[in-house]
Amino acid sequence: MTKAGHRTACFTATYTGVADRPLPVTESAAARQLSLPCYPGMTTSFGREAVLEARQLRA
Repeated sequence: MTKAGHRTACFTATYTGVADRPLPVTESAAARQLSLPCYPGMTTSFGREAVLEARQLRA
């Protein structure tokens, strides 16, 4: 399961107390999302590989 954004390490340290609250809509969405890599230095071949892996998840 993917962690909801407010529960990731970069936010829990910054927003102490907020990250401990239940956010059911956020947590539900996080459980159903897929984050794909996307950054300026990403090569075309790596992008294709990411797409192929994502397609396998759908199968």
